[in-house]
Amino acid sequence: MKKTFCLIYILLFLAGCGDTRPFLRKSAPEDLVQPGRPEDRPNHKNVLTFFALGDWGTGDETQKAVAAGLKQEIEELPSGRNTAPFVLGLGDNVYEVGLPEGWNNPVATRLLERTFGNIYSDIKYDGQKVVFHIVPGNHDHNDIAGGIDFAGDIIHQETTAERLYDNWKYYPIDPEKNTDTDDLENYQTLKDEDIYKLTIPQEIPIKSNGEISIIAIDTQVLLNLYESNNTDALQKHLNDLESFLQNDSKWKFIIGHHPIKSHGKHAGFRKAIWWVPPIILFTIIDKLFYKPLQDLDNKHYKKFIEDLSAIMQKKPFTFYLSGHDHSLQLLEVGKKNFQIVAGSASKLSEVTHKSDTIFSHSANGFTRFDITDKELWIEFFEVNVENSEINSTGLLKISN
Repeated sequence: MKKTFCLIYILLFLAGCGDTRPFLRKSAPEDLVQPGRPEDRPNHKNVLTFFALGDWGTGDETQKAVAAGLKQEIEELPSGRNTAPFVLGLGDNVYEVGLPEGWNNPVATRLLERTFGNIYSDIKYDGQKVVFHIVPGNHDHNDIAGGIDFAGDIIHQETTAERLYDNWKYYPIDPEKNTDTDDLENYQTLKDEDIYKLTIPQEIPIKSNGEISIIAIDTQVLLNLYESNNTDALQKHLNDLESFLQNDSKWKFIIGHHPIKSHGKHAGFRKAIWWVPPIILFTIIDKLFYKPLQDLDNKHYKKFIEDLSAIMQKKPFTFYLSGHDHSLQLLEVGKKNFQIVAGSASKLSEVTHKSDTIFSHSANGFTRFDITDKELWIEFFEVNVENSEINSTGLLKISN
């Protein structure tokens, strides 16, 4: 009996060990994704470079440290790129419950200044502010409990934030219903719209000579559509997304907040270190009885995963970028499709790796992409929150 208990304890402990050090899968010569060498990465003026990070909205010292690391990396890029580098913000921009309602709400302004203005506004390339293309997360919608509750005012992110910061660009609001005047009338018009019809997939305008296309989606709206069984609205979202992916771009990116693959906290991973019995009890309760909408094992979330995965696999070299789990991950979705998780710009949680993992690391940081018509390079950066020093923990190359 004692031997059996010890064996169970050891197995549980090993199963609960997370990637506190970066995990990089060993590659075979025929693998599509290969480790890259910094000296081989293209660095000429035609290279398109951008960055992705999410779950930043705390305004705390960790967020500031990651932002300082991002600023350093951007400033070290050679000047004169044909397309200026930009940043993709992957949601949860204002913790914990988004922005309060009301035009010219001073609390909303202070929160935006704390989580964006004071942190990212001085990040520049060739003397110009770097543009952030931003989608919302569940905390921006104030949907923490998983029910249909849109108390978090995302319209402020489309109106107030864009008025305050010329480098903040918010998606995915239907441009046909948005005057972009960012005044009381525009704010009220958007507030009166049906949120399910207002937040439709939207292409982000990027000068790329047809090399890439980036489509933004509001995953919290999608999850609520699945939960409420609103099939008509849901099907329109999915059809619009699929139509955007029919273009001839060589590299296709979808950005949203909730991942379709992850091996972090929202996918059920909990680190087992000291106290196994409570962990066993918690896992049983969590897995058998309590499956919130924000977790990948929720039945509505599973349908979202199924549908988005099917859409992605219709087009090779389609990448889905998300946050939600506070870690860095690169995972296979199909033979030529991939999930990138970059949700550790201020918060941090555990992650483990499985057979579909190419890279994973529980570390605060961000992700960099360098693209030509033939190659895509992905680099994961860890940031030391004590001194803002950055460390590359994974550099990978994919050839088209």
